[in-house]
Amino acid sequence: FPTRRYSDLVTVEEQPWVELGKDVDICYGELVKLSADGNGDFLWNTGEKTQSIMVSPTETTKYSVTVTNGECGNSASDEIYVNVKEPIVASAGANVTIQRGERVVLEASGGGSYFWSTGEKTSQIVVGPDETTTYYVEVSNGSCSEMTSVDVKVIETVLIINDGPDLNSTLLNSSHVPFSYPLFFF
Repeated sequence: FPTRRYSDLVTVEEQPWVELGKDVDICYGELVKLSADGNGDFLWNTGEKTQSIMVSPTETTKYSVTVTNGECGNSASDEIYVNVKEPIVASAGANVTIQRGERVVLEASGGGSYFWSTGEKTSQIVVGPDETTTYYVEVSNGSCSEMTSVDVKVIETVLIINDGPDLNSTLLNSSHVPFSYPLFFF
């Protein structure tokens, strides 16, 4: 008997796989890159078809990706949660106006630790700038932080002095430069 041989080309497709890793914690407003390890074509539940996506959810959100490969249509999926921490509501108080030479207490709130642009690390600081100044403070709750600021406007001290019976008054500013003007009575 003659032997017949048949040969067919058999292609064995690799089973698809995908891995997203551990869940991620982010601060409110933070942007995070999610990357999938795997083989095949990627499709995220956001509609994106790339291996990595950038997300910035405002609340805890589940993201998933499905990988398919080959003509058999085999697929694999994985999911990851992006946990969003509560936002910090940082405040440095309202803007203030002081006269030159005065001092004012600035108070920050909204976190557990504070770092002022002056280098101080307390919630309250005392300042007495010679000119209008913006003070910045980083408010932190340990893992997240937010920057805010407060303006301290400095104005000149103005004194009006009655200089006697001629009914003229002299206006002095804090630089001690005299200005005169007559007083009129009706």
